[in-house]
Amino acid sequence: MNNTANAPEFSENMLQNLFLLPRNFSISYESAEVHALLQASRIFRNLHELEMGIRPILIQMEDSGLLVSDEWFEEGMLSTTQAINQVANEIGAYIPVKKNCIKEEDIASFFEKYNLPVPKGMGALQQYREIHPLYKLLLAYKTKTQFHQQWGNTLLAKGTQCTKGVLLKGHWQSYASYSGRIFAKQLPLTALPKEMRPYFIAPDGYKILSLDLSNAELRFLAYFSDCHAMLDQFNDGQDIHQLTGDLISMNLGSSEVCDTDRARSFGKVYAFSMLYGAGVGRIAKNFRKILSSVTSADVSRITTAFQSTYPELQFFTDKQQRSDKLLTPFGEIRPLAQFTPTQKRNFSIQSSVAVAIKILMMVASEYFRVVHVVHDEIWIHAPATEQPESDQLNKMVIAYEKQILELFPGFPIKGLINVEEIGGTNHVK
Repeated sequence: MNNTANAPEFSENMLQNLFLLPRNFSISYESAEVHALLQASRIFRNLHELEMGIRPILIQMEDSGLLVSDEWFEEGMLSTTQAINQVANEIGAYIPVKKNCIKEEDIASFFEKYNLPVPKGMGALQQYREIHPLYKLLLAYKTKTQFHQQWGNTLLAKGTQCTKGVLLKGHWQSYASYSGRIFAKQLPLTALPKEMRPYFIAPDGYKILSLDLSNAELRFLAYFSDCHAMLDQFNDGQDIHQLTGDLISMNLGSSEVCDTDRARSFGKVYAFSMLYGAGVGRIAKNFRKILSSVTSADVSRITTAFQSTYPELQFFTDKQQRSDKLLTPFGEIRPLAQFTPTQKRNFSIQSSVAVAIKILMMVASEYFRVVHVVHDEIWIHAPATEQPESDQLNKMVIAYEKQILELFPGFPIKGLINVEEIGGTNHVK
């Protein structure tokens, strides 16, 4: 390969994902196979070129890291600590609890005494949670303690203590999966909890802005399926989740009134369930977290109404599941790796979002410093005086929309990028 000095660190797994190869296919970046694949396929050349473009940004992200205030580990974790203490006290009514520590043998002894199943892991606690109150309490306790361990103790241990807080650095790598998503090794930086966001600190004179692709998956589904009704709604700036929620409200058999906020929650849950092929039972289970009286018959009725409103969506996803080719952002290709129908259904959407966010990284880096990426969102350092409507930010958005339309002519770009300020200096000691 040419220009290997500046080439990304393509691991074997990354190359397998990029070129849609099976896991048993041995390949290295210097191999003749890589050269042949790039020569033979315009799709692979475009994907490779994109990886070359984002590599300097990933290196920059590794160098800069993210600075989280010390206050996160105190004030930010306070509610979690209090919740652990409260649940531990309630658990103490059933089994011994010493300094918030619970022994597995005490748990087993209690359930065996009452001829109840002894839970083995979180899944079992979830499964048995309605049998006895202790299952639900243990589930809450373990969930809270795991959160505290991962986002408190582990970050303190693996981060670097600085004057203003703890510096978090990970090893960034693209193509963690066939879809091309980006993730961070060493620290789970792509899974940071939303509760942490107010505690991130920008350098002096800067602030952190989140640039989020709004409803990216739904936009790509509407685009690829040529769903005129949904494309028109996006182009008119309408709230798709609210519209779907209103449709759900009209088709619910429940006598309970579905208010606007609840309706939108239903719409959002249904959209993501539908996107990734959830069945009636799964959707009903998700709906019951919002309204316990929802039945499978309700979901079937809702699905019929939704498909009647947006028939092209189902036609497209069914076609992708049956196809022997994958639809990439740069065209169709027949992979050497084996994909299940569900994977084929999801690939076009997931890979397109991955490409869209990488293009955003490259465009944004021409105007600002890109410091973080997570799925369909990037973070940038912008001058503290920068306002969301500023000329610099507007220029960046226009440049990005232009590139998206060049790649996806007719894509619904209205309201595509949401800009939000996160973090700040209010948590600096």
